[in-house]
Amino acid sequence: QIEQLEESNKNLLAKVQNLEVTLEDKMQDIEYAKIPNNETLSDIEMEYERKLSAKEEEISSLKARLLESVPETCNAETASKNVGDADLLEQMEALKEKVQELEMDCNELTNENLELLFKLKEAKTNSKDGCASKDLLSDMLKDQSFSSFESESSN
Repeated sequence: QIEQLEESNKNLLAKVQNLEVTLEDKMQDIEYAKIPNNETLSDIEMEYERKLSAKEEEISSLKARLLESVPETCNAETASKNVGDADLLEQMEALKEKVQELEMDCNELTNENLELLFKLKEAKTNSKDGCASKDLLSDMLKDQSFSSFESESSN
């Protein structure tokens, strides 16, 4: 009976050692998975910030052009009375529409950026909890690809 206990003890020790090695391997895998995940999220965030900045610059430029094209003393009623100013009114309307489109794009990019920041925080929280966030990253990349496709196809 003592021999059986010793043999059981040896088997249990071997299993514990095996589990410790497996646990250590899994911990290393999780640490390795965190690094590319964070880098990818940072890259996505930087890309959206760059796009947002470009749209804001374009909005500012168009607003400046709009202000330059309309003298301060001229308003829509007096301009419409002059036939020569009809083209100017059309340009103003086109520029106003373009500014509105750009403001909508800017708002959309801001919202997407906020969503990405939320997902980044969520991914960091999941990583700290020991959860692998590969599914979250793949979902984010799909969302980002789809959003990019949508915005490119609408232009």
